[in-house]
Amino acid sequence: MIVEIHQSSPSMARTLRYNEDKVRSGVASVLCTANIGSDDLDVVNRVFEQREREAIRELEHVSFQMSVNPSESDRIDESRIPAFVEEVMEELGYGSQPWVVFRHSDIERVHYHVVSIRVDGDGRKIRDYYEKRQCDRIVQSLEGKYGYVKGRAEETTERERTTMPVFSEGCGDVVRSIGDCVQDSLSYRFTTERQFAEILRCHGVRVQEGLGTRDLSVHLSFQGLDREGRPCTGSVSDARLSFDVREALDRRLEECRMTDTSQSRSELRQALSEALSASSDIPSLRAALRGKHIDLVIYTDREGKPRGTTLIDHRSKCAFKGSEVSRSLSGALLSLSSGPSLPGGASSDDRDGRTSDGDRHTESKDDGRTNSGITEALSTLLAGMSAGGSGQKGKNLEDPMAKKKKKKRQRIL
Repeated sequence: MIVEIHQSSPSMARTLRYNEDKVRSGVASVLCTANIGSDDLDVVNRVFEQREREAIRELEHVSFQMSVNPSESDRIDESRIPAFVEEVMEELGYGSQPWVVFRHSDIERVHYHVVSIRVDGDGRKIRDYYEKRQCDRIVQSLEGKYGYVKGRAEETTERERTTMPVFSEGCGDVVRSIGDCVQDSLSYRFTTERQFAEILRCHGVRVQEGLGTRDLSVHLSFQGLDREGRPCTGSVSDARLSFDVREALDRRLEECRMTDTSQSRSELRQALSEALSASSDIPSLRAALRGKHIDLVIYTDREGKPRGTTLIDHRSKCAFKGSEVSRSLSGALLSLSSGPSLPGGASSDDRDGRTSDGDRHTESKDDGRTNSGITEALSTLLAGMSAGGSGQKGKNLEDPMAKKKKKKRQRIL
């Protein structure tokens, strides 16, 4: 059996939402709770939300999430999982904390996610120093009592390790849900704003860029997407999120340019090679890659001809241009994409934003322009200001009709 404590989140909502989405999808359920009084998800949310508000200071690591993964050879059955979790949580210092165990059946083997909070009843943070090491010792000591053999965390399957928040239509708090998706997307490795936009789209969120109505600064706006990849919410300005998205994006771009990605590219190259050898067309290739937690984005020109690709590996949280992974494999991928084209730049396996396997649309159009990170409208406006020099304040530097059209224009990053 493998027991692993996962990376903490700055908000309980993000951790809970992942499990709730699984429950709504019918592949998870609440097995048991402690110090909550109910297994109703609304009650669970209220208890954790209240405890989070009671924190004396803002915490970077609020949530606690641990996965319990019994193997087929272990003698521990599901009826003993609550008692096992209770002992582990008690030893870790979470015995009096509210916690909930979710039973997941979304993969071949049933496993469990334990969710709690690192804020105690007095609003203070629970000490989590060497928590993972302590957990290993506890699990090791309970082997004989519960009849299992402790495994190594590295043996956990890729699917069990790969979790990310995805916007869910009708989630209630749209701003918070979009904020969680943006924060998780910023933890990926990417080198262009276009790649960041595609990562965000995998999280079910669309980002657009435009001029502020009261100033000349560039603002970002976000919309939640439904399962078919169509916007299902109004625009949410970056000003409504709890952090400066533009500053965080620029900082992350700088960090990513200095990151060593040789290992991640090597693993992705092998996965892409295996998927290509087993695929006869783009839908089957996408399905094969999705099984490895990899999303494929194909950029096409106005005639529908493929011009480039982006591969997003959710296991390593890295996005690469196809040519960065392998020029030969990228060429093979583009050749596979060169099927009958459709008007408007969509490939033959996409209609109305839905791919042939029913998942979110991951095809993008590219008209050959580079993504400079600044809107065409802003570029034109700044160029006009430079040319005008000391022109009159408020003077219209463009043709009125052209300016009116550009003011309405928004462009996906």
